Amino acid sequence: MLDRGQLDEFAERGYVVVPQVVSRDLVGAASRAIDELIESAPPGPDVRGPHFYFPRTAQTPSLAALLMDSPALTTAESLTGIGSLEVPWQAQVALNIPPFPAVPGWHHIDGFPLEADGRPGTFTMLAGVLMSDQLEDDAGNLWVWPGSHLAHTEYFREHGPDAFFQAGGYPPIQPSRAEQVRGRAGDLLLAHYLLGHNIGNNTSERV
Repeated sequence: MLDRGQLDEFAERGYVVVPQVVSRDLVGAASRAIDELIESAPPGPDVRGPHFYFPRTAQTPSLAALLMDSPALTTAESLTGIGSLEVPWQAQVALNIPPFPAVPGWHHIDGFPLEADGRPGTFTMLAGVLMSDQLEDDAGNLWVWPGSHLAHTEYFREHGPDAFFQAGGYPPIQPSRAEQVRGRAGDLLLAHYLLGHNIGNNTSERV
């Protein structure tokens, strides 16, 4: 469970990194599952920067276990209420392949392009497990814009929900100063749905 300081941090900044929520064994099993995904559909030899896989959780139990067999789900429900979150049917494996020097100039929120029925692909929060140590900047870290969830809230309050369609994932708010998420393998990132974020650069030698 999150303590009062972590709850306040999430409310003010839009995200929190909770250390060592997922055990080393679960991270190891999930890493082997990711290796199998890469082996079955490897990135092209010239691919640099972001490369994603979107496996169904029912077909990749080791990835689902990061959430379900650890305290990660109940930690997330510290923010929403116990029993209020649904188990996701899909996971995202986000690689960042070096060398990738491009620095993000702007942030986005998820949910665009739209779902097949025309609605935004919104969700409650982003829950991500770090699969490798990211202790320094510019090593493929996720970039976030603290407090942007509040600015987005005000924007949609003023312009209405249809402004989401017009913005196409990039509402024209005044940006805050970006930060790069740091942590160790097994740390849990919880981020508000409206927190602006983007793919970072990777000038390290490690995917």
